[in-house]
Amino acid sequence: MSEEWTQRLTVPVIPRPPGRRRRVLKWTALVLAVILAVVFGYGIYVYESTIGSLKHSPLLPVGASEPVLPTSPGGGTAMNILLMGSDSRADAQDCKIGGDCGPGARADSEMILHVSGDRTNATILSIPRDTVTKIPECSTDGSGRTTVTGSTTGMINSVLQDGPACQVLADDQFTGITITGFIMFDFSGVVDMSQDLGGVPVCVTAAVNDKNSGLVLPAGDSQVQGMQALEFLRTRDSFFDGSDLGREEATHYFLSQLINTTRKNMNFGDIFTLVSLAQDATSATTVSDNFASFTGLEDLASGLSSVPNKNITFLTSPWEPDPDNTNRVIALQPQATQVWSEIQDDKSFSAPSGGSAGAAPAAPGGQVDAASVPVQVFNANGVGGRASAIVGALKSDGFTESRSGGDAPSAQTSEVYYPAGDQNQAEAVAAALKLPAAQVQQSSTYQQVSVVIGADFKSGSTYSAPAAPSSGSGSGSGGGVATAPADSHVSNATDSTNECIPVRSGSLSIAHR
Repeated sequence: MSEEWTQRLTVPVIPRPPGRRRRVLKWTALVLAVILAVVFGYGIYVYESTIGSLKHSPLLPVGASEPVLPTSPGGGTAMNILLMGSDSRADAQDCKIGGDCGPGARADSEMILHVSGDRTNATILSIPRDTVTKIPECSTDGSGRTTVTGSTTGMINSVLQDGPACQVLADDQFTGITITGFIMFDFSGVVDMSQDLGGVPVCVTAAVNDKNSGLVLPAGDSQVQGMQALEFLRTRDSFFDGSDLGREEATHYFLSQLINTTRKNMNFGDIFTLVSLAQDATSATTVSDNFASFTGLEDLASGLSSVPNKNITFLTSPWEPDPDNTNRVIALQPQATQVWSEIQDDKSFSAPSGGSAGAAPAAPGGQVDAASVPVQVFNANGVGGRASAIVGALKSDGFTESRSGGDAPSAQTSEVYYPAGDQNQAEAVAAALKLPAAQVQQSSTYQQVSVVIGADFKSGSTYSAPAAPSSGSGSGSGGGVATAPADSHVSNATDSTNECIPVRSGSLSIAHR
C-alpha cells in the first residue's frame, strides 16, 4: 500500500473486571518446559545432579483412572501437560522471595500445554486463577497419597493445597481435557534460571515504577533477569487494564520472548550453563511420576523441540464475570467448551501460514444501530465491482449508510478499520460480513468505519477463511485447524518480537514496533 494507507495498528484490549489484590507472585511453569526442551537432550553427564534429584509425585489421586489418549488423526499421541506455578513458601528461599511465609499453596498460574500427536504444533491454554467452578475435594490419607472424597464449589487454583494430583483432577474435570502429566514450579526457579539465561528481552510503552510488584523499568527495551524477571511477571496494576486476567497477557508475552531468546541464543556448547540450568530447574520443580526419568523428560523435550515458534499458540480460556462476585470469573459458554474440545481433539490453533489462527467472526460488543453507522468500502483486490457488491450486502443487513470508496492499493487480507471510539460499530460490520475478529483493527488513518476488501475476499457477500492445508503441510496438525473465539486473546510465540507491553498511561493497546 502507499504511505498514506500505511498505519501502525493496535489490537484493542477487551476490558476485564479487576481482580482481587494479592501478594502472591505471578509467573509460570512454562519456563521449565522450555528449559527441559533445550537442556535434557544434551547428555547423561548431568543425571546425578539433576534428574536423579528431581522431585516427583503421582499424576492423579488414588482411585482416579489413569489417562488414556487415543491416537491422533495425524498419527502419534498428543500430550496435555498441566503447568502450575505454586505460591508455596515451604522452604526458606521461597519464603524470603515471596514473603507472607506460612503453610498452604495455590496454583497461582495454571496453563495446559498441548503438544500435537504429530509434534508439529503446540497450544498453551491459560486458565484464569480466579475461576469459580465445581471442584473435586481431595485430602491426604496419611500415606502421602490423596483420595477423592466428593465435590464442592470454589476457586480452581485453591485445589493445589491438597497436592498437585488434586489440581490435575480438578483441571481435567473442569475442561474435559485429558491431562497426561504435570510440571509444578516454585518462586526460586524463575529467579535462578532467568539469571542463567542472561535475561529475557522485554519492551514497555512507557516507564514503569510499580509499587506493588516492585518493578522499575525505563520506556522501551530492557533485559530482565533474577528478581526483576519475577517482578515483571508479578506486575498487574501497570500493564494492560490492571487486572489479573490482563496480567496473563503479559505472561504470554514474556513466555514468547523467553522461547524466542532461548532458541536463538542458547549456547549448547557451554556445559557449565547447561548444567546450572538443569540443576536450577530440578531444584525448583516437582513433576508427575511419568516425567521422573531420563526417558520421560527426553520424550517431553524432543516433542517440544520439534515445534517451530510460529506454531506455538497462546490463548486464554474464555471467561465472563461471576454474577455472584465480580472479583471472580466463570467459564464463558459455549466458547470455553469449544476451545477445550478442540484441544482434546488435537486440533491446531496455528494458522496454515504459520501465524495464529484467525479468531471467530466478530460479534458486536454492545447494542449497535446499524442504520446510524456510516461505512466506507474500498476494493483492494482488483476484481471489478467488489466494493459495490459489499455495499449492497451491508445495506441489506441494515447498514444503510454504507457507500463505496472506490479502489484502494492492493491488499492481501481484508480488514475493517475504525477510529477510536467506534470499536462496537466496526465489530458489528465485521460480524455482518463474517470477517474474523483478528481482522478488525483500530486506525488513526480512517475517520469512520472502513472495510478494505483484500485478495482473500474476491467473491460472495460474506467472508470465508482460506481453506486449511491437507495433513503434512502448513501447521501440520493431523486433527485439523481450530478457530479461537474472539475473546480468547490468541497469539503465537513469534508475535512478541514486534510488540511492547502497554503501560497504563492512557491507551491500553499493544504498540507494534
